Amino acid sequence: MLDRHSLFWKLAILLVGFCLLMIGLSYTWGRHMETQNAFLSEPARQTLRGYAAEAEQAWRSGGLAGLDQWVAAMHQRERGWVGVLDINLRPLDSATLNPQIMQRLTRLRGVDWPMSRRSVDQPWVRIPFPGAPEQGMLVIELPQRFNPGQHRLLWRIVTNGIIPGLFTLLLCVGLYRMLIVPLNQLREQANAWRADQLSARLDSRTIARHDELGELARAFDQMAERLQGTVDMQQQLLRDLSHEMRTPLSRLRVACDGETDLQRLRDRLIREVDCMQQLVEDTLQLAWQDAERAPMNLEPIEVHALWELLAENASYESGWAPAQLRCEGPAACWGQGHPNHPAQ
Repeated sequence: MLDRHSLFWKLAILLVGFCLLMIGLSYTWGRHMETQNAFLSEPARQTLRGYAAEAEQAWRSGGLAGLDQWVAAMHQRERGWVGVLDINLRPLDSATLNPQIMQRLTRLRGVDWPMSRRSVDQPWVRIPFPGAPEQGMLVIELPQRFNPGQHRLLWRIVTNGIIPGLFTLLLCVGLYRMLIVPLNQLREQANAWRADQLSARLDSRTIARHDELGELARAFDQMAERLQGTVDMQQQLLRDLSHEMRTPLSRLRVACDGETDLQRLRDRLIREVDCMQQLVEDTLQLAWQDAERAPMNLEPIEVHALWELLAENASYESGWAPAQLRCEGPAACWGQGHPNHPAQ
Protein backbone atom coordinates (compact mmCIF):
# COMPACT_ATOMS: atom_id res chain seq x y z
CA MET A 1 0.00 0.00 0.00
CA LEU A 2 1.39 3.37 -1.02
CA ASP A 3 1.65 5.98 1.72
CA ARG A 4 1.89 9.73 1.26
CA HIS A 5 5.69 9.64 1.51
CA SER A 6 6.11 7.02 -1.20
CA LEU A 7 8.60 7.61 -3.98
CA PHE A 8 5.77 6.96 -6.45
CA TRP A 9 4.06 10.26 -5.63
CA LYS A 10 7.29 12.23 -5.97
CA LEU A 11 7.96 10.73 -9.38
CA ALA A 12 4.33 11.18 -10.45
CA ILE A 13 4.27 14.86 -9.44
CA LEU A 14 7.65 15.49 -11.06
CA LEU A 15 6.78 13.81 -14.37
CA VAL A 16 3.23 15.18 -14.61
CA GLY A 17 4.45 18.69 -13.75
CA PHE A 18 7.24 18.40 -16.31
CA CYS A 19 4.82 17.27 -19.04
CA LEU A 20 2.35 20.07 -18.27
CA LEU A 21 5.18 22.60 -18.17
CA MET A 22 6.53 21.47 -21.53
CA ILE A 23 3.07 21.52 -23.13
CA GLY A 24 2.35 25.00 -21.75
CA LEU A 25 5.71 26.40 -22.76
CA SER A 26 5.56 24.86 -26.22
CA TYR A 27 2.11 26.31 -26.82
CA THR A 28 2.51 29.80 -25.34
CA TRP A 29 6.09 30.41 -26.37
CA GLY A 30 5.53 28.92 -29.80
CA ARG A 31 2.49 31.13 -30.36
CA HIS A 32 4.40 34.17 -29.10
CA MET A 33 7.35 33.56 -31.39
CA GLU A 34 5.07 32.87 -34.36
CA THR A 35 3.29 36.16 -33.74
CA GLN A 36 6.51 38.12 -33.31
CA ASN A 37 7.98 36.64 -36.47
CA ALA A 38 4.89 37.71 -38.44
CA PHE A 39 5.76 41.43 -38.17
CA LEU A 40 8.02 43.32 -40.56
CA SER A 41 11.47 44.17 -39.33
CA GLU A 42 12.29 47.76 -38.48
CA PRO A 43 14.64 48.25 -41.48
CA ALA A 44 11.88 47.01 -43.81
CA ARG A 45 9.40 49.46 -42.26
CA GLN A 46 11.82 52.36 -42.63
CA THR A 47 12.48 51.44 -46.27
CA LEU A 48 8.73 51.31 -47.10
CA ARG A 49 8.09 54.58 -45.28
CA GLY A 50 10.95 56.07 -47.31
CA TYR A 51 9.22 54.92 -50.51
CA ALA A 52 6.01 56.63 -49.34
CA ALA A 53 7.92 59.87 -48.66
CA GLU A 54 9.45 59.73 -52.16
CA ALA A 55 5.99 59.19 -53.67
CA GLU A 56 4.61 62.15 -51.73
CA GLN A 57 7.54 64.33 -52.85
CA ALA A 58 7.04 63.30 -56.50
CA TRP A 59 3.30 64.04 -56.31
CA ARG A 60 3.84 67.44 -54.73
CA SER A 61 6.64 68.46 -57.08
CA GLY A 62 5.50 66.98 -60.39
CA GLY A 63 1.85 66.11 -60.01
CA LEU A 64 0.50 63.39 -62.27
CA ALA A 65 3.56 63.35 -64.54
CA GLY A 66 5.92 63.25 -61.57
CA LEU A 67 4.08 60.27 -60.07
CA ASP A 68 4.19 58.44 -63.42
CA GLN A 69 7.96 58.90 -63.61
CA TRP A 70 8.43 57.85 -60.02
CA VAL A 71 6.26 54.70 -60.44
CA ALA A 72 8.20 53.79 -63.59
CA ALA A 73 11.45 54.19 -61.65
CA MET A 74 10.05 52.06 -58.80
CA HIS A 75 9.29 49.23 -61.22
CA GLN A 76 13.00 49.22 -62.03
CA ARG A 77 13.89 49.02 -58.33
CA GLU A 78 11.25 46.62 -57.01
CA ARG A 79 9.33 43.77 -58.54
CA GLY A 80 5.60 43.59 -58.08
CA TRP A 81 2.72 46.02 -58.28
CA VAL A 82 3.28 49.65 -57.18
CA GLY A 83 0.63 52.37 -57.09
CA VAL A 84 -0.18 55.71 -55.46
CA LEU A 85 -3.84 56.10 -54.38
CA ASP A 86 -5.97 58.52 -52.45
CA ILE A 87 -7.97 57.57 -49.36
CA ASN A 88 -10.86 56.42 -51.62
CA LEU A 89 -8.56 53.97 -53.47
CA ARG A 90 -8.50 56.09 -56.66
CA PRO A 91 -5.10 56.32 -58.39
CA LEU A 92 -3.28 59.67 -58.22
CA ASP A 93 -1.23 58.79 -61.30
CA SER A 94 -2.40 57.77 -64.78
CA ALA A 95 -2.67 54.04 -63.94
CA THR A 96 -5.90 52.13 -64.47
CA LEU A 97 -7.24 49.58 -62.01
CA ASN A 98 -8.78 46.33 -63.25
CA PRO A 99 -11.22 44.27 -61.14
CA GLN A 100 -8.47 41.89 -59.96
CA ILE A 101 -6.40 44.80 -58.65
CA MET A 102 -9.48 46.34 -57.04
CA GLN A 103 -10.10 43.06 -55.25
CA ARG A 104 -6.55 43.02 -53.94
CA LEU A 105 -6.91 46.64 -52.78
CA THR A 106 -9.62 45.55 -50.35
CA ARG A 107 -7.08 43.40 -48.45
CA LEU A 108 -4.35 45.95 -47.84
CA ARG A 109 -2.22 45.68 -44.72
CA GLY A 110 -0.34 48.31 -42.77
CA VAL A 111 3.41 48.17 -42.19
CA ASP A 112 2.79 47.64 -38.45
CA TRP A 113 0.41 44.73 -38.98
CA PRO A 114 1.38 41.02 -38.85
CA MET A 115 1.75 39.44 -42.26
CA SER A 116 -0.30 36.32 -42.87
CA ARG A 117 1.52 33.21 -44.07
CA ARG A 118 -1.67 31.55 -45.25
CA SER A 119 -1.78 33.52 -48.50
CA VAL A 120 0.06 32.10 -51.47
CA ASP A 121 0.68 35.55 -53.02
CA GLN A 122 2.75 38.32 -51.55
CA PRO A 123 0.74 40.71 -49.32
CA TRP A 124 0.03 44.27 -50.49
CA VAL A 125 1.01 46.99 -48.05
CA ARG A 126 -0.32 50.53 -47.78
CA ILE A 127 1.90 53.30 -46.42
CA PRO A 128 0.24 56.72 -45.93
CA PHE A 129 2.10 59.85 -47.00
CA PRO A 130 4.23 60.94 -44.03
CA GLY A 131 3.36 64.63 -44.48
CA ALA A 132 -0.34 64.35 -45.34
CA PRO A 133 -1.83 60.91 -44.64
CA GLU A 134 -5.33 62.09 -45.58
CA GLN A 135 -4.24 63.02 -49.12
CA GLY A 136 -2.78 59.77 -50.35
CA MET A 137 -0.86 56.60 -49.76
CA LEU A 138 1.59 54.27 -51.40
CA VAL A 139 0.39 50.73 -52.16
CA ILE A 140 3.13 48.25 -52.94
CA GLU A 141 3.41 44.51 -53.20
CA LEU A 142 5.73 43.52 -50.36
CA PRO A 143 9.19 42.65 -51.75
CA GLN A 144 10.23 39.13 -50.93
CA ARG A 145 13.39 40.29 -49.21
CA PHE A 146 11.17 42.01 -46.62
CA ASN A 147 9.15 38.89 -45.82
CA PRO A 148 9.01 38.35 -42.03
CA GLY A 149 10.13 35.11 -40.42
CA GLN A 150 13.48 34.81 -42.17
CA HIS A 151 14.80 33.09 -39.04
CA ARG A 152 11.60 31.15 -38.39
CA LEU A 153 13.32 27.77 -38.76
CA LEU A 154 15.99 28.80 -36.27
CA TRP A 155 13.39 29.93 -33.75
CA ARG A 156 11.46 26.69 -34.20
CA ILE A 157 14.63 24.73 -33.47
CA VAL A 158 15.20 26.84 -30.35
CA THR A 159 11.61 26.68 -29.05
CA ASN A 160 10.83 23.08 -30.07
CA GLY A 161 14.26 21.51 -29.68
CA ILE A 162 16.89 23.29 -27.60
CA ILE A 163 14.67 24.63 -24.81
CA PRO A 164 12.76 21.33 -24.31
CA GLY A 165 16.13 19.57 -24.38
CA LEU A 166 17.43 21.83 -21.59
CA PHE A 167 14.34 21.22 -19.48
CA THR A 168 14.66 17.48 -20.09
CA LEU A 169 18.28 17.69 -18.98
CA LEU A 170 17.14 19.41 -15.77
CA LEU A 171 14.60 16.62 -15.29
CA CYS A 172 17.36 14.03 -15.70
CA VAL A 173 19.49 15.86 -13.13
CA GLY A 174 16.56 15.89 -10.70
CA LEU A 175 15.88 12.18 -11.21
CA TYR A 176 19.58 11.42 -10.81
CA ARG A 177 19.75 13.29 -7.51
CA MET A 178 16.54 11.66 -6.33
CA LEU A 179 17.29 8.06 -7.33
CA ILE A 180 20.87 7.42 -8.42
CA VAL A 181 22.74 9.37 -5.72
CA PRO A 182 21.24 7.30 -2.84
CA LEU A 183 21.88 4.11 -4.80
CA ASN A 184 25.50 5.15 -5.33
CA GLN A 185 25.84 5.70 -1.60
CA LEU A 186 24.45 2.21 -0.94
CA ARG A 187 26.92 0.79 -3.46
CA GLU A 188 29.81 2.64 -1.79
CA GLN A 189 28.80 1.27 1.59
CA ALA A 190 28.59 -2.27 0.19
CA ASN A 191 32.09 -1.82 -1.30
CA ALA A 192 33.29 -0.56 2.09
CA TRP A 193 31.94 -3.72 3.72
CA ARG A 194 33.75 -5.79 1.15
CA ALA A 195 36.95 -3.94 2.10
CA ASP A 196 36.32 -4.70 5.83
CA GLN A 197 35.44 -1.06 6.58
CA LEU A 198 32.46 -1.85 8.79
CA SER A 199 32.40 1.61 10.35
CA ALA A 200 31.25 3.26 7.08
CA ARG A 201 27.79 4.85 7.32
CA LEU A 202 25.37 6.48 4.90
CA ASP A 203 24.74 10.21 4.67
CA SER A 204 22.31 11.52 7.26
CA ARG A 205 20.17 13.19 4.56
CA THR A 206 19.63 9.85 2.86
CA ILE A 207 18.70 8.17 6.14
CA ALA A 208 16.26 11.01 6.97
CA ARG A 209 14.24 10.45 3.78
CA HIS A 210 10.68 9.18 4.28
CA ASP A 211 10.35 7.18 1.05
CA GLU A 212 11.40 3.67 0.05
CA LEU A 213 15.03 4.68 -0.47
CA GLY A 214 15.12 6.14 3.04
CA GLU A 215 13.79 2.86 4.45
CA LEU A 216 16.42 0.96 2.49
CA ALA A 217 19.15 3.29 3.74
CA ARG A 218 18.04 2.86 7.35
CA ALA A 219 17.97 -0.92 6.90
CA PHE A 220 21.50 -0.79 5.47
CA ASP A 221 22.68 1.35 8.37
CA GLN A 222 21.14 -0.93 10.97
CA MET A 223 22.62 -3.96 9.24
CA ALA A 224 26.04 -2.27 9.26
CA GLU A 225 25.78 -1.54 12.98
CA ARG A 226 24.69 -5.12 13.74
CA LEU A 227 27.41 -6.58 11.55
CA GLN A 228 30.06 -4.42 13.18
CA GLY A 229 28.78 -5.39 16.63
CA THR A 230 28.83 -9.07 15.70
CA VAL A 231 32.38 -8.89 14.40
CA ASP A 232 33.54 -6.98 17.48
CA MET A 233 31.84 -9.53 19.74
CA GLN A 234 33.44 -12.43 17.87
CA GLN A 235 36.89 -10.87 18.13
CA GLN A 236 36.43 -10.20 21.85
CA LEU A 237 35.09 -13.73 22.28
CA LEU A 238 38.14 -15.21 20.59
CA ARG A 239 40.45 -13.18 22.80
CA ASP A 240 38.59 -14.18 25.97
CA LEU A 241 38.30 -17.81 24.91
CA SER A 242 42.00 -17.97 24.11
CA HIS A 243 42.85 -16.66 27.57
CA GLU A 244 40.35 -18.84 29.42
CA MET A 245 41.35 -22.03 27.60
CA ARG A 246 45.08 -21.54 28.02
CA THR A 247 44.85 -21.07 31.80
CA PRO A 248 43.34 -24.54 32.61
CA LEU A 249 45.69 -26.21 30.14
CA SER A 250 48.67 -24.55 31.76
CA ARG A 251 47.51 -25.72 35.20
CA LEU A 252 47.05 -29.26 33.89
CA ARG A 253 50.54 -29.25 32.41
CA VAL A 254 52.00 -28.09 35.72
CA ALA A 255 49.98 -30.69 37.64
CA CYS A 256 51.11 -33.49 35.31
CA ASP A 257 54.75 -32.49 35.66
CA GLY A 258 54.78 -32.06 39.48
CA GLU A 259 52.01 -34.27 40.91
CA THR A 260 53.02 -37.73 42.08
CA ASP A 261 49.75 -38.85 43.64
CA LEU A 262 47.64 -40.41 40.86
CA GLN A 263 44.34 -39.97 42.71
CA ARG A 264 44.93 -36.26 43.25
CA LEU A 265 46.02 -35.92 39.62
CA ARG A 266 42.83 -37.67 38.47
CA ASP A 267 40.67 -35.39 40.64
CA ARG A 268 42.51 -32.31 39.37
CA LEU A 269 42.13 -33.48 35.78
CA ILE A 270 38.38 -34.08 36.18
CA ARG A 271 37.88 -30.63 37.78
CA GLU A 272 39.78 -28.77 35.06
CA VAL A 273 38.01 -30.70 32.28
CA ASP A 274 34.64 -29.84 33.83
CA CYS A 275 35.63 -26.16 33.90
CA MET A 276 36.66 -26.23 30.22
CA GLN A 277 33.46 -28.05 29.26
CA GLN A 278 31.36 -25.47 31.10
CA LEU A 279 33.31 -22.70 29.37
CA VAL A 280 32.69 -24.23 25.96
CA GLU A 281 28.95 -24.65 26.65
CA ASP A 282 28.64 -21.04 27.86
CA THR A 283 30.52 -19.84 24.78
CA LEU A 284 28.26 -21.76 22.40
CA GLN A 285 25.16 -20.53 24.20
CA LEU A 286 26.39 -16.93 23.93
CA ALA A 287 27.29 -17.35 20.26
CA TRP A 288 23.83 -18.69 19.35
CA GLN A 289 21.87 -16.36 21.61
CA ASP A 290 21.39 -13.55 19.04
CA ALA A 291 21.44 -15.63 15.86
CA GLU A 292 19.20 -18.11 14.17
CA ARG A 293 20.53 -21.58 13.59
CA ALA A 294 21.18 -22.31 9.97
CA PRO A 295 19.42 -25.34 8.48
CA MET A 296 21.44 -28.52 8.53
CA ASN A 297 23.17 -29.40 5.28
CA LEU A 298 22.71 -33.12 4.67
CA GLU A 299 25.43 -35.01 2.83
CA PRO A 300 25.89 -38.67 1.85
CA ILE A 301 27.77 -40.58 4.61
CA GLU A 302 29.27 -44.04 4.29
CA VAL A 303 27.99 -46.10 7.21
CA HIS A 304 31.09 -48.35 7.54
CA ALA A 305 33.47 -45.35 7.77
CA LEU A 306 31.24 -43.71 10.35
CA TRP A 307 31.02 -46.99 12.32
CA GLU A 308 34.80 -47.32 12.44
CA LEU A 309 35.07 -43.82 13.92
CA LEU A 310 32.37 -44.47 16.52
CA ALA A 311 33.76 -47.90 17.36
CA GLU A 312 37.20 -46.46 17.97
CA ASN A 313 35.85 -43.88 20.41
CA ALA A 314 33.54 -46.40 22.11
CA SER A 315 36.35 -48.93 22.49
CA TYR A 316 38.56 -46.34 24.18
CA GLU A 317 35.85 -45.09 26.52
CA SER A 318 34.33 -48.50 27.43
CA GLY A 319 37.42 -50.67 27.37
CA TRP A 320 35.85 -53.20 25.02
CA ALA A 321 37.88 -54.89 22.34
CA PRO A 322 37.36 -53.51 18.81
CA ALA A 323 36.39 -56.99 17.62
CA GLN A 324 33.27 -56.85 19.82
CA LEU A 325 32.00 -53.77 17.94
CA ARG A 326 31.21 -55.11 14.49
CA CYS A 327 29.09 -53.61 11.71
CA GLU A 328 27.09 -56.34 9.97
CA GLY A 329 25.45 -54.10 7.39
CA PRO A 330 26.13 -54.30 3.63
CA ALA A 331 29.39 -52.84 2.37
CA ALA A 332 27.67 -50.30 0.09
CA CYS A 333 25.47 -48.83 2.81
CA TRP A 334 25.09 -45.04 2.70
CA GLY A 335 23.02 -42.56 4.70
CA GLN A 336 22.14 -38.85 4.81
CA GLY A 337 23.39 -36.52 7.53
CA HIS A 338 25.94 -33.93 8.58
CA PRO A 339 29.46 -35.41 8.77
CA ASN A 340 30.38 -33.58 12.00
CA HIS A 341 27.24 -34.18 14.06
CA PRO A 342 27.57 -37.99 14.51
CA ALA A 343 31.21 -37.57 15.56
CA GLN A 344 30.15 -35.21 18.34
